Amino acid sequence: MSWLRNIMLKSVALPVKFLVAVTLLAIAVPCSAQDRPVPVPPHRKKIALVLEGGGALGLAHVGVIEWLEENHIPVDAIAGTSMGGLVGGLYAMGYSPKEIHDTVAAVDWDAVLRDRLQYRNLIFRRREDLRSHPNSLEFGVVTGVHLPEGFNPGHQVGLLLDRLALPYSTVKSFDDLPIPFRCVAVDIVARKEHIFGSETDRRDGLLGLALRSTMSVPGIFSPVRDGDKIYVDGGVLNNLPVEVAQQMGAEIVIAVHLKAKPLDPQESLSVVDVLQNSAEVVISANEARSLDKLQKADVAIVADLAKFTLTDYTKYKELIEQGRSAAASRANLLKMLSLNDEDWAAYIRQREARQRKAMGLPQTIVASAGDIELEEKIRHDLAKYIGREVNTKHLETDLDRLVGAGRFGRLGYGMTEQNGKIGLAIDATAKDNALAIITPVIEIDGGDYRTPIFTLGTRVTAFDLGGIGSEWRSDLLLGSHYGFSSEYYRPVRAFSRFFASVQARLESTPFNIYIRNDHLAQYQQVNYLGAFDLGFNAGRSVQIRAGYEGGQSDLTRIIGAPLLRETASRIGTTSLRASFEQLDSAVVPRNGVAVSSRWEWHDGWINATDHFPTAETQVALFKSVSASGSMYLEASGGSTLGFANNGLPSFSLGGPFRLSAYGTNEFLANQYFYGRAGYLHRVFAVPSLFGGTFYLTGAYEVGKTYGLTGAPALPMDGTAGMIFDTAFGPIFLGGSAGESGHKKFFFYLGRLF
Repeated sequence: MSWLRNIMLKSVALPVKFLVAVTLLAIAVPCSAQDRPVPVPPHRKKIALVLEGGGALGLAHVGVIEWLEENHIPVDAIAGTSMGGLVGGLYAMGYSPKEIHDTVAAVDWDAVLRDRLQYRNLIFRRREDLRSHPNSLEFGVVTGVHLPEGFNPGHQVGLLLDRLALPYSTVKSFDDLPIPFRCVAVDIVARKEHIFGSETDRRDGLLGLALRSTMSVPGIFSPVRDGDKIYVDGGVLNNLPVEVAQQMGAEIVIAVHLKAKPLDPQESLSVVDVLQNSAEVVISANEARSLDKLQKADVAIVADLAKFTLTDYTKYKELIEQGRSAAASRANLLKMLSLNDEDWAAYIRQREARQRKAMGLPQTIVASAGDIELEEKIRHDLAKYIGREVNTKHLETDLDRLVGAGRFGRLGYGMTEQNGKIGLAIDATAKDNALAIITPVIEIDGGDYRTPIFTLGTRVTAFDLGGIGSEWRSDLLLGSHYGFSSEYYRPVRAFSRFFASVQARLESTPFNIYIRNDHLAQYQQVNYLGAFDLGFNAGRSVQIRAGYEGGQSDLTRIIGAPLLRETASRIGTTSLRASFEQLDSAVVPRNGVAVSSRWEWHDGWINATDHFPTAETQVALFKSVSASGSMYLEASGGSTLGFANNGLPSFSLGGPFRLSAYGTNEFLANQYFYGRAGYLHRVFAVPSLFGGTFYLTGAYEVGKTYGLTGAPALPMDGTAGMIFDTAFGPIFLGGSAGESGHKKFFFYLGRLF
């Protein structure tokens, strides 16, 4: 009872009411039989820290821990939920408050929460998908079409947690951490809470799994599957796990409560706001039950975070400072738990002695994907790590690239030890266990805002049909542009960069001809085509392919002047195409270069009586010039190389982003040049989970066509507008003005660059 006597001597001048509270601090709670006791010196009581969840608000816990350390207050056990589980888990693993602070500061929270892979880590075909249909919507096919399990599959946050927990990959008991630890998740199969770290959990990789599970906010992050269990955020049932700390043998509980902003009844609400606040009602109810369990002897730290939101991760400095202030507000009581310098040094030595360093060099790759071929693919791509020290930065890039093939929702990693051999363990999760992925196609061409062209549809991609790496990709389009196209793509052998592709297309496309804003004619072009290609993928940025496409194209006038001859023509084209693409985004690039060239020989063409070649090259350069601004330059040119094409001209200028002030297809030619130079300015970004980024842009366009009677020598214009990057794709709204009275207002949803 020396600890109690010391406190009573220090407190002799305090009010009687406070002395009663201090006396209650000395009441011991019996240790749970199922948990191993933590070695605590006999002269003091076992202190547990309980941290609750709350999204970004949970970063305030870092400030609380900083204050406790600075004031020599020991923590002998930690229990947490959600973000409280993450911060508490880091502290339990031996990370110092400064290291936790630095980790929080270094995280790109926008990238983690949106879970978008860096564009450069996508394989060439996934880049094609995004550039063709630049939206982030995605559905899965199992026995039917279903929505994703969450807005965020959890790949990026999983990598973050795996990196932090790597030294403890093989820890089988959370009592073996520098500070014994528990975290709470909810098993939605068993419909009850699950305490990670209890005696029932004894296996490798548990710590990373536990941290991912406790943070899997329902609807936001995909749940974590583990055999016949499915885990979501523990805040659903137990956001402030005081009783968990007591079961660990805690005699004194310090619980940190995050006081969020109350809902204003006059505030307008979206469906997301309603769902979020409904979840908070459930969480608040279980918080109240936990707070009721705090007796007067326990210390409740309340951080007032009413001016912050659950997604204010970029305000980590202010949140951490609020945590420090909240702890300081309880200083009179907390400082009674402080250790003197000698005892504090002994406590730190004991904690540091339990820290683990990285394991030895991996001797094997252990992959868990539920599919033999996929596991072989993982082992093949990561074989270079055998016998080498694991560089987590390089490993995570390689895992991003595996996910960038489109087959996996997330990949995690850790170390394992089996039969005396150290292995690099890779845990793979398919995209919501789907057999195929469906991406919506949404395009609106408002080049003539009075009669916009709408196209809706889907792209369906099925993986590994006929071998690892093969794909069957099909588009179904409805609206002004309608039809069906399908491609079967297959590497010539497993893991080969060479591939073969068979394609079929049946499509109907409007072919409008304008002069300025005057609609002169509309034709309908119907194509029945098949193609076969052989190609080579030189890494993720370069693709070369050669092949032949043949079939028939029908051109029929719908309205307007007979400017083109109606016909049904045979199509026959031998082609060689090369693409190099190193942009940083498919939607609104800020840095990088893209070059594409095609050379074709036409032995059949629309209305043409002779054979002829065409060649076309397109170049795009983007360069950031400030934190918010980027310059860009685009140029393209095409020619029939001096051969006569007496059929439908091979190239076109006019319309959105091809001389925007001019009418669609105003310049039809067999030789042309086009250039665009512009500036992009990032104005603001809306909340990370559901929104995008707003830009302003301005550009100068110039073109040149050859052989057109009456065409201006050098048509040019200036274009300005705004771009909003949404989940449905980028939206452009603006206008353009050129010479000779050419001007228009227009909008566009779809590919802009």
